[in-house]
Formats: sequence, C-alpha cells, structure tokens
Amino acid sequence: MTQAATVPELLAAGAPDAVAVQGAGGRDATYAGLRATVDALAGQLRGAGIAPGDRVALVLPNSPGMAAVFLAAATAGTAAPLNPRYREEELSLSFEELGVKVVVATPDAEDIPALPDVRRLHLQGDGLDLTLTENGRPVPSAPGPAPSPADVAMVLQTSGTTSRPKTVPLTHANLAVSAANIAESLVLTAADRCLMVMPLFHIRGLIAGLLAPLSAGGAIACPGDFNAFRFFEWLEAFRPTWYTAVPTMHQLILSRAGRHAETLARTDLRFVRSSSAPLPPVVLERIEETFGAPMIEAYGMTEATHQMAAQPLPPSLRQPGAVGRPTSVARSPSVAPASPPATRPTPMPTPPPSPLPVGSAPATRVTSTRTATSSLPAASRSSSTAVARRSPRARSRRSSSATPPCARPSASPSPTPPLARTWPPPSSETRAPPSTNPPSATSAASTSPPSRSPARSSSSTKSPLAPPASSSASASPSASA
Repeated sequence: MTQAATVPELLAAGAPDAVAVQGAGGRDATYAGLRATVDALAGQLRGAGIAPGDRVALVLPNSPGMAAVFLAAATAGTAAPLNPRYREEELSLSFEELGVKVVVATPDAEDIPALPDVRRLHLQGDGLDLTLTENGRPVPSAPGPAPSPADVAMVLQTSGTTSRPKTVPLTHANLAVSAANIAESLVLTAADRCLMVMPLFHIRGLIAGLLAPLSAGGAIACPGDFNAFRFFEWLEAFRPTWYTAVPTMHQLILSRAGRHAETLARTDLRFVRSSSAPLPPVVLERIEETFGAPMIEAYGMTEATHQMAAQPLPPSLRQPGAVGRPTSVARSPSVAPASPPATRPTPMPTPPPSPLPVGSAPATRVTSTRTATSSLPAASRSSSTAVARRSPRARSRRSSSATPPCARPSASPSPTPPLARTWPPPSSETRAPPSTNPPSATSAASTSPPSRSPARSSSSTKSPLAPPASSSASASPSASA
C-alpha cells in the first residue's frame, strides 16, 4: 500500500466496517462513518468561506467530535487547535497571531471572544452524528478541492518557555509521514486500540494519539479530558492495547493503581508510551510492574511534527533515560532533496584589515611583564605589578584555578549509565501488587529504582512485538478479550 501523503489519504487505511473512534456511552464509529462525517464537516467549513490555507480555530474539549472536526478543518483549510481553558484575552491574542477566520466551539462555551472578522460556528450532535450551526441554523455545504501534500494542514503555537510562543505550520505531508513513522516504531496494526488521555490541542495527542493509530487502521478511545479518577474505569470499558501520556499523568495514574487491583488483573496492555518530559526511573519501574508492559520513552518537538527518536520495543534493549533511536523527522515527500552543486562554491573573499586610527601605534607582541605593564595607566600598573611579584607557587595556583572546567581533569569518574533493560525482566514470577504511594519527582531523583518483578509468568507473557489477536472489527470494546 502506498504511504499516505494527506490527511484524507491517511483515513483510507482503515477497513470500512472497522471501528475507528470510540467515545463515552459505548458508541462506536466505523471508518466509513468517520470518513463520511469528516467529508460533511469539511463541506460545511467550505460553505462558511474556508479555503486551503484559511485557519480554523478549534476550542473544544477531548471527544470524538473534536477529533472529527480537526480532521475536517485540516481537509478544508488549516486547523488551529487551542486550549479550551484559555481565557478570553488569551484566545483573542491567539486569534490575532494565527489569523483565524472561523472558530468552532460548543454552544455553551464561554470566554470565546467576539471579533469582527472571525465567524463563530457551533458544533452540535452526539458521537459522530455532528453538524455545524451558525446563529441556530445549519451551515450550508459547499464543494472544494482535495488538499495537496504541500498544503498547510495545521498550525500550532509552542509553549513559549524561552521566548514568545512561535507559530509552527505543518503540512499534510508532515502529518502523514510523522504518523507513519510513529506507527512503524510502535508496530501498530489494525488490532491496536489507543486510549486517548492527551489533549487534542497538543502535538502529541494529535500525532501519536490520533493520527498514528488511524494510519495503521487501528482504533482510538476518546472518552473525554484526562481524569485520573476515571482512568481505570476507561481501561475496563475500552480494553486498550496501549496509551501515551506525560510523566505527570503516569504518576497520577500510579497514585490510584492500588485501588484497582481487579481491573489491572484484566488489563492487557502491549506497551505504555511516555514523552514530552524526562521520565524518572522509579516511575518507569512502577509503571512496568503495575501494567506488566514495557515502557517506551520517546522524544519530539512541535517543529519536527512530534517524534524524532524513540526507544525500541522488546526484544531490543532499551536504555532508561535515553531518547532512543532516531525515527526520522517528517519531511515532506513531495519536496525533492537538493542536488549537490556541480562545482565547488567559490569562497568568500577575506576583507582587508581596517586601517589604524590616526596617531595609533601598531600592535606589538608582549614579551615580558615589564613590557605589558609599561603601557598601562598608573592606576592599573600597580595591580599588574603586584600580580607579577607573586611567588611562582601562587601564580601556579591562580593559573590552575583559571583553567576552564572543560580543560581540567574530572575529580570523580563519570556516573555509570543505567543498564539496558530487557523484557520480560528475569526476576520473580508474579505481577507486583500496585502500591498506594505514588513516586514523587523528588524521590524519583534521589531514590535508586527498586528491584522489579515481571508482570506475568513466562508461560503467559506475550511478545510486545506481536499485536493482540484481532477480534471482530465492529465488536464492542467491553466484549473484547
């Protein structure tokens, strides 16, 4: 199968009757239903005046509707997902910086600024039975061209930790290639189901949590915004094969794990993924012991369309604390690499030295302390002479202390890197009982990882590389094994 180059082509990977999106209430949507909903919403956005390159702000909570509207906005124009918890002044600033033409929100959303050049549309409906309205009336649909790989599909703003937030445009080819890279590194198949806990205005939720599973024909479960108190209820209801989160979320999940031993006994995750921040080793150990699945660490950037490197799945060795192996950056496949120059480029000419000011003397090499201090003013000459009169031992100590740290030999040997991890680990035979004391960031940094036990006996442990057995594509999640 040819690799997808646009978002609509990416959605074509799933079988028409296979489950694509699951939401709260047990309502499942197939790939055929998802594609029909995305096409209908994209037509309504075109009817509202959206053309390729026009930016559509999405101020919506996590839901199957948010996922569908994002795909539709990327198809008709350019999606601009924003945090629904932003205040009115924050949204106004984002609208102005992004050049938003249309904003999509729920009818009861507050703090949505009313700007003269921005049309406000409401997303109404349940599950994937959705429509866009304006002033209480459905927006008419209009035809439009299919997007090309070079069209900008999404714009995101960086967090702005070092300066003002930057606007990052990402093309359809960027999204398609990155989703395929992540699916390949995690060996995703149509039998996998991702539990969506990351927000869909974040690059990792959109690429790793949404597009990567869809590019492999798999399913996503999107019950709502992350809630540590309901996480294990979602595990029981949707039976996912993996989830991806940030270290803070993993620690919140561990804080509740001790109360859900029966649910954990029925959970069958193939792996757990973590990125966006360093994962403390003790949290990695506890997650693997709790879920009986390997933890896969990854590293990415918004500017690189998320993942740039990731730890490999077992049986390959993993190095805790490392970013893993490069998984390539999502470069547009439609842009051919630049060919090498036929001839060697001509070096830039060296500019001639600038002339000395009138009355200045040419520079001379300092050959002794007397020569160096004789040209100094009287106030500085006394201090320089004092330095020269110090004993050889004092001058030696001063010279040693002035040596840059990179040139001095290290006083202590460099710390030993953590040992590479194998799976399953060769220790005891039963899954460790979940602890009610979650590790903190402080204890994780100062406490060595405890000895760990495998999640399952060797007779019942399946290889994480082997995807789960595929059941009926349209089966309810509660009925799957």
